Amino acid sequence: MTPPTHHLLVLSDSHGHIRNLRDILARQVHQPEAVLFLGDGLRDLGCLGLAEKGIDLIAVQGNCDGYEATDEPTERMLFVGNVKICMMHGHTRHVKSGWTVAAAHAAREGADLLLFGHTHDAMEEYLPAGTMLGGVPLEKPLTVFNPGTVGGGWGKDASFGTLTVQGDSFLCGHGKV
Repeated sequence: MTPPTHHLLVLSDSHGHIRNLRDILARQVHQPEAVLFLGDGLRDLGCLGLAEKGIDLIAVQGNCDGYEATDEPTERMLFVGNVKICMMHGHTRHVKSGWTVAAAHAAREGADLLLFGHTHDAMEEYLPAGTMLGGVPLEKPLTVFNPGTVGGGWGKDASFGTLTVQGDSFLCGHGKV
C-alpha cells in the first residue's frame, strides 16, 4: 500500500508582506495540508484564514516576532509521514554566520530535514551520511533547506518553499513570488 502524500508550504520572513502571502497560497497546485512558518511575520498569518481553509499552521518564532505575545517556540521537531523535521528561524543558532551549527543540532536530534529562515537566502543542501559536520560524521543523511523570504527586499527576490512527503521520502522546492 502506498503511503499518503503530504503537501506543505514552507514560508519565512514575511515582514508584513501579506499580499505576497496571499499570492503564494493562491498559486499552489495542491492545497497544502499545512503551512510551516519559520518566523518573522507571525501576525501576518492571521490574514490568510488558514483554519477556515482547513490548512494547519505549524510555526516557530523569529527574532522580529519576540516583541509580540506569542506562545510559539524558537525551535520545534515534528514528523510528517516518516520524515523527522527540525524547524527553526535560525537566529538562536547564528545562521547568518553559516548553517553548520544549526545542521549539527538537527543531526544530533535525529532529523532528516532542517528548515530554517532568518538569512533571507533561498538554499538547499544535501549532506550524505558520513559527511563531517562539527567534527562528527553524520549517521544518516540530512537535507538543509531555507525557503528564502516571502517579503523580498534587502537585495533578495521574494520566494517560498514547498515540501512534498510520502512515507520516508521527501522533495523540497523553491518558488518565486
